Amino acid sequence: MNENNIPVTDTLAVGFALAATGTGTGAAVDPSNGNVLFSWGATNAVGLIWEVNSRTGAGVRRIRNPAPLGTNAPASIAVNQDGEIYFTGVLNFPGQILNPDMTAGVQFSPFVPAIGRSIAVLRDGKDVYVPRFTVWKTYQYHSDNGSLGPYTLKDSLFLGASVECIAIYPTTGYIWFSNDRRRTDYRYRPNRFYGYNPATRAIVDSFTVSVWDTSSTGPLPRGLAFSPTGDTVYVGHFDVSTLPAVVRFIRNFGVSVERDPSLYRRNTPWHRTTPIHSILPRRLSFRLVPVAW
Repeated sequence: MNENNIPVTDTLAVGFALAATGTGTGAAVDPSNGNVLFSWGATNAVGLIWEVNSRTGAGVRRIRNPAPLGTNAPASIAVNQDGEIYFTGVLNFPGQILNPDMTAGVQFSPFVPAIGRSIAVLRDGKDVYVPRFTVWKTYQYHSDNGSLGPYTLKDSLFLGASVECIAIYPTTGYIWFSNDRRRTDYRYRPNRFYGYNPATRAIVDSFTVSVWDTSSTGPLPRGLAFSPTGDTVYVGHFDVSTLPAVVRFIRNFGVSVERDPSLYRRNTPWHRTTPIHSILPRRLSFRLVPVAW
């Protein structure tokens, strides 16, 4: 493949007109039916979440200004295996669950502090991960009963990392997250994506998008999505229009994997559990990095 910028190949009709101007804040696939859900933050006091049939492009349902979000922008959305929708606001809002028909469910948090732009949930709904990059941490909320609640704040993860996107690897359950130039813990590298094993509480893998500038004015990684089998990952960024906006990697294809000696520590095993390689030309390198924290 001779391109590293993934072009737009199609658009989906949502079945209704958006009486708003603004930007999309996130998307997620509903594992229960394969439909795509989008969140939208608008500049004229409209926040939207809508579901689109991924096969026909037709709009299925939507909710406008869902409580408790009101007129504020949702910080992306996540969907569990039952089609329940998880979201919170970009700034200082409760964490809310919607039923598959978009009626209100329980809250996973009465208040999610600081600013963030992403969210992830386990398939069973028992753990919700909410990155907040202005406090350099990711909140983990847990419920033994899944979406029935109650949820409690279980942990704060990835301290010192500036995380704007997060996703769960479909086969291992590892939590993958981005880091950008604004981090406060300099063991995290700009434009690098890290894989975290929640069972061992360890960073086990990472990869870098080398075509993205890592300077003080470089891009902010703000997109991360895996295919259902985990063989393909798409990453995107915000802020620098001259760089490839979306980059695709395919597992077990292309360049070799290299270790980064600067992050390796003795007597610490390196688990190459998700060896994703790049399909892109030599301009783009892909690396899995052993890290001990």
